[in-house]
Amino acid sequence: MLLFFVGLPPTANSPVFGTNYINQIAHFGLMTNQRAAGIIPFRLDKGKPVYLLLQHRDGNHWSFPKGRVEKGETLQEAAMREFREETGIASVERLEYRCKVKYHFLREKRIDKEVVFFPGRTDSSPVTLSDEHIAFAWLPYGEALARLTFDNTRSLLKRANDYILSKYL
Repeated sequence: MLLFFVGLPPTANSPVFGTNYINQIAHFGLMTNQRAAGIIPFRLDKGKPVYLLLQHRDGNHWSFPKGRVEKGETLQEAAMREFREETGIASVERLEYRCKVKYHFLREKRIDKEVVFFPGRTDSSPVTLSDEHIAFAWLPYGEALARLTFDNTRSLLKRANDYILSKYL
């Protein structure tokens, strides 16, 4: 089914067929939800955390390793699997703290995505990138914060860094 709009495209709260735009998109199957999990990798360098960021091949944005939760996986299992697949690092201590971000984007339909991240400490620094990424960087907090592309990911790092500092310093 195709939806045609005359004039300006509707906003999230504008009425379309007696309901709002988001409900209309969901009704016609043009929206889907995704759940993902990831690790905020860090290692201690002279007693201070240094964070691993990955530059994504599509869009060139900088973020942390993450991916979809597969059927039958817990969030923790998915986060650890994605971390190993995207960095080649097998040894990581996943901390119990978790924080999440929510966002949406458009592909063929609207995707509402929730990603749960766990800080993860590693003593390994060599990285073997997956084909999803084109670069990596181990950066101290301030530089990592500046390099991250999206505000919600910067907010995520701020919360995780506060937790890590309270636990290790």
